Amino acid sequence: MYVVVLASQGCGDLAEIKRYKSARKVLMYTRGVERLVRGLTRSIDEEVVLVKVGDFSEENMLKLYVMYPPELVLNCDCSFKFTGYTELVKSSGVEEVNICLDNA
Repeated sequence: MYVVVLASQGCGDLAEIKRYKSARKVLMYTRGVERLVRGLTRSIDEEVVLVKVGDFSEENMLKLYVMYPPELVLNCDCSFKFTGYTELVKSSGVEEVNICLDNA
């Protein structure tokens, strides 16, 4: 099981991410936020699986869900590109925590 972090431009709540020290982490991100992801990875200072996502089809979201089964999703996807993934997470009963710094 993994703590999955969905990263986009508004992501920056490192305290929330670091709170889960012993958990294996997967950081999913999209094109255009590579610099942000490198900074997050250095700041987390733990082993993190990085997954760059370009295909947001339902089939691919399901594949990622199965490959990295989440016990918790930290959602800082302020661009809502991972909506299909978060809907899948919610329907399966996995807890999602919204840590998007851009949300009002």
